[in-house]
Order: sequence, then structure tokens, then C-alpha cells
Amino acid sequence: MTEKNETPAEHPAETHAPGEVKMRKSWHGCLSAFFVVGALVILVLMQFPPLDTPRPETVATECRSDLKQAYQWMGWLIKDNVEEGCELPPDWTIPVLIREWHYDWKPFFCPAPGFSYRDPYLAFPVPASVLLNPEQEPVPILMCRPGIHGKYGTPILYSDGSVQVLSTADAEKLVKEQSPAPLELKNPDFMTGRDAEP
Repeated sequence: MTEKNETPAEHPAETHAPGEVKMRKSWHGCLSAFFVVGALVILVLMQFPPLDTPRPETVATECRSDLKQAYQWMGWLIKDNVEEGCELPPDWTIPVLIREWHYDWKPFFCPAPGFSYRDPYLAFPVPASVLLNPEQEPVPILMCRPGIHGKYGTPILYSDGSVQVLSTADAEKLVKEQSPAPLELKNPDFMTGRDAEP
């Protein structure tokens, strides 16, 4: 029985040049790294909201700012009408004041649905004259629907211009006690997302 000595030349398909083996290994390493990095990028991006969706904490901050702006505008509104000789009727409430005298409705809608201004604030049925006496004990005048901002609380505007943030449970209790109702505004176009007419 003779031993057969096989040399690399006899089986060329099974032999590889040293450089070719290194290149194949580095190619496989690069491909693996590419997939690992791609998977990590996807996982990281899944942690963030889509680019066209504002972050919930940003919306809650914007809402508090809108409530403060609404307070300023109600004050300017009363001042302008008094200067023009229109007195504030004694039986007007906050909702009536906003509905009858205001022309720009944006500050009176919560931006929580995505800055679409389709969810009107809840207005407390208190006399509009509370705005003329900011030194008296503050009372709530406008608020978001309880729970609309989730863990960021429910912003509530008071008659002295301050904004407090209550937990959903406390906001629901306030609604039950004082019965604020959604603002009913003359221009329904904001409810459908169309531009308002002056």
C-alpha cells in the first residue's frame, strides 16, 4: 500500500492565497459590523417620537404658555372695549366674554392633539369681572381636559394670570366640583382644521 502524497498543486480549488483568506475574513467582519450598527441605530430611533410629532413635555409647556397668552389677551380685550365705550356686562361669564368679544381663537385651544388647536379649553362659569380684580383671591378660569397631557399634569389658568399644574385626579375633582364646560366659539373652522376668518 503506497501512500499518496497530495500537494497543493493537485487540488487548486481547496487552496487560497493568504491575502485572499484575510480579505474574505475582513469582508465578513465588515458585513457583520454593518448589520449590528444598523440594528442599534434602529433601536435608538425607536426610542424617539416621529419627527413630525412634538414631544409630550413640549406640548404641555406650549399649553401652559397658551393659557398665559389667553389671560393677556382677555385683559387687552377688556381694556380695548372699555376705551371704546363698551362696558363689560355684569352678567357675562368668562365663556361668554371669550365667545362674544374675541376674534383670534388659537390661544383658547389646547395643543395636545398635535398643535391642531381642535380641543377647546374648559371654561369655568365665573363672572368675567374677576379679570378686573387681580388682587382678589384667584379662581380658576380655564383649563385643559384632565389627563390630556398624561404624566405632565393638567394646566389650569387662574384669574390672577398664574398657571398651576394639577394631577389628573385633582383636576377631575375640580371639574366635578365646579363644572367647567368646553368653550363654544363662534368660528367652527378651527374645529375642522381650516383657517379662521377674522
